Amino acid sequence: MLNPENFIGYQLKTSGRAFTNEVNSRVKELGLPITIEQIGIIFRLFFNPGTTQKDIAGFFCKDKTTIARIVGTMERNDLVVRVPSEIDKRINLLYLTNKGKELQSILIKVVLETSEKAAKGISKEELEITKKVLNQIKINLDDKGC
Repeated sequence: MLNPENFIGYQLKTSGRAFTNEVNSRVKELGLPITIEQIGIIFRLFFNPGTTQKDIAGFFCKDKTTIARIVGTMERNDLVVRVPSEIDKRINLLYLTNKGKELQSILIKVVLETSEKAAKGISKEELEITKKVLNQIKINLDDKGC
């Protein structure tokens, strides 16, 4: 009989969920009202200020409507600001506010500590192989460019 626990999809899903749950738990302990999706957007904007919603949607493989909703919430919570592009006023560029930047500095610690916890007992070589394998799985299955 086939055991679902032996499937790569199951392993990927449960490992990702465990990581997300750990980050969510730590964020909740700190009393921060933020979701894992918002954390991802904060990091993306920290490293790539002036990114468009369309680019964020593509990076996270989410539809534009979902990203617009998340960004709207973040804007209402004073974490991001939308600035019209000088080249094309129809396009909004996203930037972190000071509050968003302050939150990012707290969140980076949470994510790094969670990453260290996740990597406990795994050598640097094994982690590099894992990243390479996960990237290849993504390439193998990604026919839409996500």
